Amino acid sequence: MLRRDEGKEIMKTVGKYEKNLVSILVPVYNVGKYIRKCLDSILVQTYPKLEIILIDDGSTDESGKICDEYASKDARIMLIHKHNGGVTSARKAGLKMAKGEYIGFVDPDDWIEPNMYKEMLKCMLETKTDLVHTNRIKEIGKTNYTVKEHKELYVLTDLDRNVDFLKSVLDGRFPLVLWLNLFKHELIKECYDCIPDYFGNGEDYAIIVGYMLKCRSITFLPASFYHYIKRTGSIQHNADINLMVTTAKQFETINLFINGSKLKFVLKPYLNKCFIRRMLFIINKTNIIKPIPIYIPDSLDYLKGKRIVICGAGTIGKDYYIYLSRHHDYNIVMWVDDIPSNYYKERVCPVANIMNCDYDLILIAVEKEDLAIQIRKSLIEQGALPDKIYWKSPRSIIDDEIINDDTI
Repeated sequence: MLRRDEGKEIMKTVGKYEKNLVSILVPVYNVGKYIRKCLDSILVQTYPKLEIILIDDGSTDESGKICDEYASKDARIMLIHKHNGGVTSARKAGLKMAKGEYIGFVDPDDWIEPNMYKEMLKCMLETKTDLVHTNRIKEIGKTNYTVKEHKELYVLTDLDRNVDFLKSVLDGRFPLVLWLNLFKHELIKECYDCIPDYFGNGEDYAIIVGYMLKCRSITFLPASFYHYIKRTGSIQHNADINLMVTTAKQFETINLFINGSKLKFVLKPYLNKCFIRRMLFIINKTNIIKPIPIYIPDSLDYLKGKRIVICGAGTIGKDYYIYLSRHHDYNIVMWVDDIPSNYYKERVCPVANIMNCDYDLILIAVEKEDLAIQIRKSLIEQGALPDKIYWKSPRSIIDDEIINDDTI
């Protein structure tokens, strides 16, 4: 259900709400070059009742000393120094200390506009929702631009029944970052209690999905308060084998969240599709693993309705057999090879058996043209009709088309 609200109704004075404590959590690790700008932007927030929790996660640069300096000057700052355990352990440590009814997150190399938490809290309380989400300003070098996912204020309710929206969250159409949101303390803590301290990079996705499954309503505020700084060399912009491990952890955790949802029977199959797509995307777009191609015949329309003999039981032949046998448009009457693999031995016949079979087409299942020519010559010598022998270079479907295929 979508409920639209007049912007003017939301933008009232915040005075009567100033009793509500907002805790802002900032995990800190080796960001000495940037953290002052971040902290300065938080300290000038126009909402007065803030608790600023800095979690120094074992920094080896000057970050820890800068945090000490700021904590000594402003009583609203609470500081934790801990051994390095990763961003998840840092945020969980901050949540344990937080006393606010509402929780916000800021990354230490970003910065925020002065009225961010005043407007977000005002919006949350006026609309009586469980989460407020805003737009962001993206900064790359000297270029700044506003990313406007939301162009008008609206409230989304009945999330526990909104399958389409929850699917959009699972497949990443909703921005899966913590720092664009204002959360309720009890709900975000429940989510963090479900993940281990060592979760690390990628926790945002799991936590956001978990929170969406727990909350009932969201307000989308069409304002841009958060300056997201994209820096080359940042952890989140480098892909390696850890990305696959992180993705597996994300989806394992999300699966646990979904198990507790009323919509688990609808969402779990969709989550599986999202996981396959994500893994294929990582494999395809990085050099983590050399992609294993899946081969299918070229000119599939030409093969429809024909009685097909697949000639060849190597890698190409196996892929052809698996693909064509799963689709009702193709009729495989025989699969032949004089040297079949052990796995397919019971299904593959000797090539000579073709002469005792009614068929429309012999599909040569090899990759190289010179080998296909040799097989064609051998088939003709054994009595096969030349105009019924077919070969074209096989097509690989490990590429963008399979990653974006809705049938996966």
